[in-house]
Amino acid sequence: MGLEQEKIIAFELDFFQLKQDYSEQELTKLFSLFKELSIYNNLFLFTHNSLELASSCIREQKLNLGYLISNSGSCVYNLTTTKREKEHFLERRALELISRFGFFNNQIFVIHCSNNSFIFGLDYLAPKRKKRYSNLTQLNSLPEIKEVLEGNSVYSLEVWFEESNSSLRSAKIQDFLNKLLEFQLELNYLVIDPTIYLFPKNNSNYQVLREILECSEKEIKSNLIYSSLATPNFELAKHSHFWFSFSEFSELISRELPESQVVFFDKNSKTWVEWWEEHNYLWKENLFKLDWISRKIKKTEIVREEGKDYCFELDLSNGLLQSRAINAKLNTWGKIQKKIFGESKESLVTLFLWPEQLNSLLAPKVLKINLN
Repeated sequence: MGLEQEKIIAFELDFFQLKQDYSEQELTKLFSLFKELSIYNNLFLFTHNSLELASSCIREQKLNLGYLISNSGSCVYNLTTTKREKEHFLERRALELISRFGFFNNQIFVIHCSNNSFIFGLDYLAPKRKKRYSNLTQLNSLPEIKEVLEGNSVYSLEVWFEESNSSLRSAKIQDFLNKLLEFQLELNYLVIDPTIYLFPKNNSNYQVLREILECSEKEIKSNLIYSSLATPNFELAKHSHFWFSFSEFSELISRELPESQVVFFDKNSKTWVEWWEEHNYLWKENLFKLDWISRKIKKTEIVREEGKDYCFELDLSNGLLQSRAINAKLNTWGKIQKKIFGESKESLVTLFLWPEQLNSLLAPKVLKINLN
């Protein structure tokens, strides 16, 4: 497909955490941004949350364009048609072994089926958390669990570890993972302390993008902006052109993808939303309508190394456009501003440009360009 005008905007979200962390006013502003992004681009919202929870939050905010990929990639839900376009389910053997192990070890777990969610171990939760999850259908016995598994298709499982002692909790999580290896199950899992998410082995958020948009790997890499406001999906991150994340994931990202180019934001919805609004030339309507930038450029110093991503600094006082490498170990948005702007913030503008935008800006002018 042609993506010259419509870009791919993907977000990694925890809808439950959003509702905990953000006020109603902040949520309204965040979803107003999502609505505008969805008008001009291909919007994808990825989450480990259940379809029921995520779609409920989206309906409340009246977002009706784009795709919701819930349950760790198990369900692809079209927000426009309100229909499920793709579904993956956990195999019965895995469900039976894990649920039996959880039951006999008094382990709290949630079964996310295609039409409902069930919880075993609700009574093990502290009163405040118990009230929070009281909307889930409670299971109390092995026959009840077996009946649910036999009568439903299951998207994903969540296993919760409630130990307050972090060392004990880590040990129990590891014991559970060891048991998974012993079972030799055909599934994938993700540990986000204190929860283990379990989902079908063939789930791939990256493949979801390719299949829905009918794009090549090169087209995805050239057109994807990925924002991980929850624990990042590294497959999506590696195939993105721009990657933005909350700074709380900087240590994880540096460990898993040490050479990655990512810009970090503090966990502040106001700063993050304002960034998208200020840089709307990246995603809004006519991506090539950059006359105001073109008029300011008098000369360029652009050095680009293969395999690295760059932003650009435009000095409004002398018209110099320079490239700046994005380095995962250094760059929070605040540090970028401080490092580049220094005492001359008013005369400098930081730009994130698609390759075609950069070519469009430079093509009409005869400029001194240093390209390596």
